[in-house]
Amino acid sequence: MRINYTDSDKKLCVCAYSDADSANNKESRRSVSGIMVMINGAPVIFKSKIQQSVAHSTAEAEYIALSLCVQEVLWLKSLLCELKAKISQQIKIFEYNQSAIAIAKNDGYQSRANYIDIHYHFIHDHIKDGKIVIEYIDSKNQPIS
Repeated sequence: MRINYTDSDKKLCVCAYSDADSANNKESRRSVSGIMVMINGAPVIFKSKIQQSVAHSTAEAEYIALSLCVQEVLWLKSLLCELKAKISQQIKIFEYNQSAIAIAKNDGYQSRANYIDIHYHFIHDHIKDGKIVIEYIDSKNQPIS
């Protein structure tokens, strides 16, 4: 058995999904982040991680999961660029929690979400730069919920 990598003019389609199970752990009340990153419809990164702190709301738990997802997407994009793969400039990340999307896009939620740790807000820069775009997905269509 062998794997062949061939040069192609086609761009790879990279997308990702982000979700959180809010306050899942009954003892610590910490939420669990879940992410899946796909290339051409095939999962290449699938991760589940207990969040480091207790989220104050479902929106915060989802936003923390979104932060993890953005980190993984940017790492994969960097790797693919190093391998000279052709990928689209913007990578879509799908999220069903509209409050988390609004916080990520900085749509007036910042003052109400100022309790969220600042190190998660790097998402704003990558949205402004056009590296990622956060899109709504109905929870019924979310493959990792």
